[in-house]
Amino acid sequence: MLEQFSDGYSNLSGPILCPVLGSITPLFIPNSRVRPIRLLGLCLSLLTFLYPLAPWIRFDPSTAKFQFVESIQWLPYSNIHFLLGIDGLSLFFVILTTFLIPICISVGWSSMRSYGKEYITAFLVLEFLMIAVFRMLDPLLFYVLPESVPIPMLCGASYLLFAGRFPSAGALCSQLPMGGLTKGERRKEASSSPREAFVKRGVWGSRQRKIKAAYQFFLYTLLGSVFMLLAIPLILLQTGTTDSHISLTTEWSERRQIFLWIASFASFAVKVPMVPVHIWLPEAHVEAPTAGSVILAGIPSKLGTYGFLRFSIPMFPEATLPFTPFIYTPSAIAIIYTPSTTSRQIDLKKIIAHSSVAHMNLVTIGMSSRAAAVGHL
Repeated sequence: MLEQFSDGYSNLSGPILCPVLGSITPLFIPNSRVRPIRLLGLCLSLLTFLYPLAPWIRFDPSTAKFQFVESIQWLPYSNIHFLLGIDGLSLFFVILTTFLIPICISVGWSSMRSYGKEYITAFLVLEFLMIAVFRMLDPLLFYVLPESVPIPMLCGASYLLFAGRFPSAGALCSQLPMGGLTKGERRKEASSSPREAFVKRGVWGSRQRKIKAAYQFFLYTLLGSVFMLLAIPLILLQTGTTDSHISLTTEWSERRQIFLWIASFASFAVKVPMVPVHIWLPEAHVEAPTAGSVILAGIPSKLGTYGFLRFSIPMFPEATLPFTPFIYTPSAIAIIYTPSTTSRQIDLKKIIAHSSVAHMNLVTIGMSSRAAAVGHL
């Protein structure tokens, strides 16, 4: 029975298309019908969770090759493909993603009384992007998809970007907590325009600095990805294609490997995050709603190390070896520094945020140590 189930649902496009269709469906339901919107989002996320179980049943752990490979031509060029596949590394990341999204929707169940449609749509779009990242074998799309992950997360931080409409200033200010503000600040905020009130406070985050945290999150990831954007055309120029199978077997010159490694490192180090570009993570954790903190700790903070393991280390092994001390140093600083700051916190979200920086930098040290050991063999 399990084999019949896996034969029917082992294609990789299913768990990608399901969240996409699910994110479109709530748009046709009125905002007043909150319960159907919530149930629809939860059911679609549970259905998406069932899809990766089929490849897991049929997965062959005895080979390191990519399995269930699918290729779709999405541009009118024969050398650029929508190439999907999984291996032992990406399979469990996909399962983890589909497992966490229903939990996040359940955690935010009471938060969906207003703008529930936007809440569900943002999480389903986020699920689609993260599943596509872990199954993508095309370096061009692997660059585009992780850089798109902050978009639904930013929309979750503010309904203005997502809903596209402004409530009245009085209604908005009456819904916002005024604790901690002086009488003059309260008067100024109550008299501000709807746009100004939104920009100052936001909606779904839990504290007053949520808009700053959202922009900080976006700007750090954007600036770190600029160098990776320059590296993609160079890979295409060298190999003539964006197929990762060809890129992994291409002989790169030492100078070009160093440039491409630095470019990918600048992008992935922000996502880990490594010291000193880790400031956005504690801020994002603290200001995010509970569901946002759950998904941020579970998946997006792992994209950096996944990128190292998927592309930087196997593609540019000669550049990885001399740069391992460059990874050891900030990682060791983070492992020593962040636990000391964690022990001083009394806020649970801050504790989780700072400890996340420490344990992810421990992962980068282990990852680089293995790469160095293999390089010396």
